[in-house]
This record gives sequence, C-alpha cells and structure tokens, in this order.
Amino acid sequence: MPNRLAYKSNPQETQHKDAQVKVEYVKRLYDQVKVQIAKKNEIYAKQANKNKKEVVLELGDDPGHLRANAFQEGGNDENPKTGQIQGPMIRSRTKQSVDTLQQMVAGILKKAQVEKDEVPSGEG
Repeated sequence: MPNRLAYKSNPQETQHKDAQVKVEYVKRLYDQVKVQIAKKNEIYAKQANKNKKEVVLELGDDPGHLRANAFQEGGNDENPKTGQIQGPMIRSRTKQSVDTLQQMVAGILKKAQVEKDEVPSGEG
C-alpha cells in the first residue's frame, strides 16, 4: 500500500490513459492520411482524364456506333494478324509490332502485284 501513496494514482491507470491518447492520435492520423490519399487520387484522375471526351448515353440511344462492327456479338473487331497490344509498349512489343506491320505491308504489296499480273496487257 505505501507504493500507491507515493504515485498519487495507480500506474496502470496512467498507462491506460497514455494508451488511449495514442489510440486517438493514430485514429486522427489515419483519417488525415485517408483524406490526403483521396485528394491525390482526385488529382491523378483529373490529370489522366484531361483530354478524354465524355460520352453520355441516354435510354434509347443505339450504342452500336461505338463498336467497330455493330453486327458482332461481344467486343470490338480485333484483327488477329495485328493482335492489339495490351499494356505498355516495351522494346520487344515495339519490335513485334514493327515486324507484324512489315508482314502486312508485304502481303498487301504481294496481293497488288498478283492482281496487276492477272490484268491482261491490253486492258491495263
């Protein structure tokens, strides 16, 4: 009992109060960080959407004009030869795109040459 008189209060109560103060501090800090993250996300979203055009569809609008092929079920047309690239354009993807483009151009030129050869010499 003499120990209690020297402290004037229970040390466990003091520790409990300190813990409560820390809990309140952490809660306030968490709320402040949460608000700051939300603000930053708004700024990032605004910057990312800077040049985007807003499309508003109303009930009864035909969204078919938004697709490359309005008669196709599912997603937009995707040319399997070009294979639309998803993700960042890294060196290997850029090389792959250039190779694919060169193959497409070579195919078009070959087709044009075949068509030119098929035309009789008197007509062309």
